[in-house]
Amino acid sequence: MMDKLELQNDLKALVEQYKVAGMAERNHLEKGRRKLGKQLMSLSDKEHEKKIMDTMAKREMMTYSDVFWLFSVGIGANYILNRLNLKASHVDSVDFSNAKDFYQSQYALRSDKGV
Repeated sequence: MMDKLELQNDLKALVEQYKVAGMAERNHLEKGRRKLGKQLMSLSDKEHEKKIMDTMAKREMMTYSDVFWLFSVGIGANYILNRLNLKASHVDSVDFSNAKDFYQSQYALRSDKGV
């Protein structure tokens, strides 16, 4: 599979060809553009998924900004707590509102359970 830069360059070349092409050629070029666009989107989705998995792999070492980003992409609090090695029942005990309270509430829960 082509990498992102090659796909972008091929799309730029198609745009230049499209500007000077006739109607018959434009239909053919449009099919090529759609195919390259789908490949580019697929590559972007894989990169996004890899970033999510890499962030989740940090486990207890996740920072507040990591957790905030995971919330913004739609990962649930219970799943994040699981990756932080905290029970899902502690979802009310962990304060996700700001970094200071997030770390303090995590520390309190960890010291209570002896982790």
